[in-house]
Amino acid sequence: MRHSFFYLMMMGLLASGPLHAQTPAAAPVAPSNASICIVDKTVAVDGLSFQSCERGSENDALLRRGFVMARLDRNTIKSKQPLWVHGICRYVDNRSSNRDVLVPFGTREEWQTFLKFVPDIMNVAGCCIPRPLTRADIPEPTTPCLGQWQLRQIFTADSVGEGKVPEEKMHYNGNDNLQTMAGETAQLPMARDDDNTSLMIDATREFAARWACEGEPTEKPAAPAAESGEIVSSKQGDTLYVSFSINCIKESWTPIIVQSFCVPYEGVRSLPCETLGHAAGTKGEVIMQEKTVCPTGTTSSTMIKDSCEKPDADKAVGQ
Repeated sequence: MRHSFFYLMMMGLLASGPLHAQTPAAAPVAPSNASICIVDKTVAVDGLSFQSCERGSENDALLRRGFVMARLDRNTIKSKQPLWVHGICRYVDNRSSNRDVLVPFGTREEWQTFLKFVPDIMNVAGCCIPRPLTRADIPEPTTPCLGQWQLRQIFTADSVGEGKVPEEKMHYNGNDNLQTMAGETAQLPMARDDDNTSLMIDATREFAARWACEGEPTEKPAAPAAESGEIVSSKQGDTLYVSFSINCIKESWTPIIVQSFCVPYEGVRSLPCETLGHAAGTKGEVIMQEKTVCPTGTTSSTMIKDSCEKPDADKAVGQ
């Protein structure tokens, strides 16, 4: 009897009209109840006012606001406000042209029963939950590294290439979370998993991560590639890029690799004196001639100038 009662509540219709055979008739529910929020609006088609089921970033936020039901007016073809309660987040649509419906979620049983018996006039989509963007979300190069791939920077994908000036979009400072150029933690938003949603930062959907192969080799260096196309492991100093997007798929934010690639480079770079092991704040600079060769991404550096101020002890020895 308890299940039947919840099922009748679940299927409560606020407008008359025939239902499909498998849908039981519903008892009317007073829509002016303060415990009912309305999806995607504040005023219903019948003129009654409700509080909006505002998009919450936390589980059970609607319950904490005192709501136990959501109203979906007719023609809510693709809802923008999710219902995230009892650890289950769903976007619920009402695709009927003449019926307004109530969705009960006050108890876990009510919410689970609704999701198990969604009526034909309605549709349910999964949620990708908001959370910080982490280093684990950024895909590494598919080429193995004799050491470890270290994430350096993330750029707009189409700004990375020979002769281009890369447009940096995110920093990685060794912590788990990535930072935007404004210094804020990069966030993955709430999204529907049937909406082909991609992470966007400053209108950018496709990114390019710069990876450096560093650290002690964990295995013996690979032999030169055979003509058969054998993959050669990257060695210390190699730099590769991975272009990718992060899409909302099956309730999960999922990285999608577009391609791994190398950007040839040759030029002079000025580096701080700490690069050669000098104390932090040492005056001067180190000028390096750098060259990156593709397709391996092998980078070689040659010092062409060292103007770093020497410690007093070194000066005395020199004299």
